[in-house]
Amino acid sequence: MTTAVDDAVEAIRATAGVTSATAQITPLEASAFSALNDFWTASIEVKIEADAADFAPLAETVAGHVASARESVDATAIVRLPAAGTGADIVLALHAGEAVGMTTREMARATAQTRAGELADAALTLRQVEHATRVTVADGATPTTLTVESPDALGSVIAELRTLPQFATGALSAVTVTARAPSGATSSVTTTAASPSPGLSSLLSELATRTDVDDLTYSGQRSPEAPGAASTWRPSLRVLAQTPQSAQAITELLTDFETAQPAGSGVPRASFTVLAPTNGSDYERDGFIGLALGSPTPDDYVDAPQPEATDAAPDDPEADARARDAADQQLQADVVRVTELLADAGDTAGIRGVPTVAITACESEPGEHVRGSVVLPIFEITDSPMAPADALIRSWTDLGFVATDRAMGTDRYTQQDESDSLRWLTFRGTADGLSLGAESVCIASDG
Repeated sequence: MTTAVDDAVEAIRATAGVTSATAQITPLEASAFSALNDFWTASIEVKIEADAADFAPLAETVAGHVASARESVDATAIVRLPAAGTGADIVLALHAGEAVGMTTREMARATAQTRAGELADAALTLRQVEHATRVTVADGATPTTLTVESPDALGSVIAELRTLPQFATGALSAVTVTARAPSGATSSVTTTAASPSPGLSSLLSELATRTDVDDLTYSGQRSPEAPGAASTWRPSLRVLAQTPQSAQAITELLTDFETAQPAGSGVPRASFTVLAPTNGSDYERDGFIGLALGSPTPDDYVDAPQPEATDAAPDDPEADARARDAADQQLQADVVRVTELLADAGDTAGIRGVPTVAITACESEPGEHVRGSVVLPIFEITDSPMAPADALIRSWTDLGFVATDRAMGTDRYTQQDESDSLRWLTFRGTADGLSLGAESVCIASDG
């Protein structure tokens, strides 16, 4: 196993344009993939020269070597291309799919390389968007993320995205535009070809620049739904204000807004939640943009396009294999996400722990998900855990997680953005430090 990873790293280092390549092999409690090493995963980090001329071919080369390593261990790669004078930094998260359903390993490797090239091209397309500082593209269901200089740029960036010929296709089918204000307030708008509408985009930009807003999260990306089932999806907005007075003013702006979504756009009216978590006077209002508080749920759901029915759908082993491979890719992307989140939690608190991350069977539905945990030994650097704990909870709030439950001394924080692959986080104080947990959504892997 280590030999395969070492060979891949050495081959990547020898590639022209690569400045460094390192690998980390992490133990897992369990793995659902019996064709792979059952207890380990490898993450390879690659840095590319800032002036590398052929980024897409480089990404394809890295993906090929990751695919080779996957013959022995579940391997992923993070490829970083720094900004060269102008443009944004690029981060590619690559997962070379298992050779399920492929006639040869060479075919599996070629498929991984083609996908990596497509992701690299998508990243390069976004790199030159005005005000962009970072582009993150992942090989999975997570939307591409475009980080911009400030919330002031959200509206113009969304408008520019929609002028790109590649937008709304492939890796750019949805793009999450994020920004952080100097105050630390965060904004995140997941944008598709139809949502948010231009008018709503302007309103979101206005809200994001308010000094009394700590966090704004909008998702216009349709959530996955079972084929043939009636849709219950609609876009969603969550705003965290600093005070109940600000939250009330924002609620009034949202209910009075007249152009929530043009008729015939194929997108339902967006829902909203406005919060102001303050001691003793919590404020929370839920509603629908452009409708008075207390209005019934609009009857405007739009069913997702469904494939045309056939009289008799024969078994399709290749389609089943592709479905399993897609589930595999998403789970591995979630492994990376959970691992990075637990590491970031340590950085926020001031000291890291040793995370345990596992792919396990879901408890209440068929499929698999990623679970991770870590204990931050906070008492090694401070006598009181209160300040690090508060900083940690604020960082989770910035990511869209809100406190939803408390039992046996454990606080649960649930993600409000339905497009996020993480379901919830947990927090508990112990004698050993701060005990944290994370769980992703359940992924059905059967073809």
